[in-house]
Amino acid sequence: MTIHKNINFAKGHITKLSSMSIENGDTFEQCNFTQVDPHTDILVGYTGLTFKSCNLMNCVLPVGATKDGCLHLHRSFCTHLHPTKVGTSGVCAENCSHITSTDEVIIDSQAVATIYHYTDTEGV
Repeated sequence: MTIHKNINFAKGHITKLSSMSIENGDTFEQCNFTQVDPHTDILVGYTGLTFKSCNLMNCVLPVGATKDGCLHLHRSFCTHLHPTKVGTSGVCAENCSHITSTDEVIIDSQAVATIYHYTDTEGV
């Protein structure tokens, strides 16, 4: 069993896994596994893994993995707010599901534009 500490496995860095020796039963401490897309499987096929104080945003852990003191939630990022967080679904449309409200710009009693207000969606 190996303890892996303070490693960034977030999207773009997940390729580090292919160069590491990971075995069933390993422990990850204070590692960042954040993925752009909600419900992304990580470390598929490994068993008995332990995650301590890790960032597991948008991650689906292998069956039987344990976590202790980790951030583990699923959030859909709006690319209007986070242009660098483009997931597999691509860039959000102007009228995407992240819209919380809109304001009409009125000039001379004519609606000339719409301002969209967006937010990320948790619990997706």
